[in-house]
Amino acid sequence: MSDHLHKEFPKSCDPKDFWGQVKRTVNGQPITQEQIDLIVDAICNGLIFNKADNLLDIGCGNGALSVLFFSKLNTLVGIDFSEYLISVAKENFEKRPNYTFHFGDAYEFIINYPGRDQITKALCYGVFSYFEQEKAEKTLSYLCKEYKNLTRVCIGNLPDKERVDKFFYKDIDYKILLHDPKSSIGIWRSKDEMRKLATNCGWKIEFQQMPENFYSAHYRYDVILSR
Repeated sequence: MSDHLHKEFPKSCDPKDFWGQVKRTVNGQPITQEQIDLIVDAICNGLIFNKADNLLDIGCGNGALSVLFFSKLNTLVGIDFSEYLISVAKENFEKRPNYTFHFGDAYEFIINYPGRDQITKALCYGVFSYFEQEKAEKTLSYLCKEYKNLTRVCIGNLPDKERVDKFFYKDIDYKILLHDPKSSIGIWRSKDEMRKLATNCGWKIEFQQMPENFYSAHYRYDVILSR
């Protein structure tokens, strides 16, 4: 389902409905600017940007979130597996040569990216749950070992397995969905599972919780990885 959700569904949206294309919606309607501001603030607080930073945006989608960080950074490199969403990003947000978007598999891009030594921060927002366990481990391990100047990673909007009952209706048998990276939500991981994953890949981890007025705060959390 995730392939359809991220590759085909966006084509059905208005070309300028940037939040709708990436399903950043509530009841089918794009979330408010106030909600977007909460996301931006959480990411900025977690990654502690400075104007010398070079950001790797993993799963950048159509670039609508990425562009909100341009003024805070030296460069941004976005990667996404949806060719359509990358075309939207290029058309609307790739206005200067130091902010670029690329189509391809995230892990393949990461291991082949020639500018890895320049990357200082990384973001993976709303996408990590669609990484199967092996890919998640390989990605975090490679970033830790080979991206020598990468100091902090923000992984945002993770579905919390300990709070799954706050998302699904009571009469839905959701157990089979919790470990399926191709489901609409992806893999649900508890904080203990994320801590173990991060530690095994060489990272320190801290957890962040969005404010109660954030639309998905009741079942999602963020993490910050550091050296």
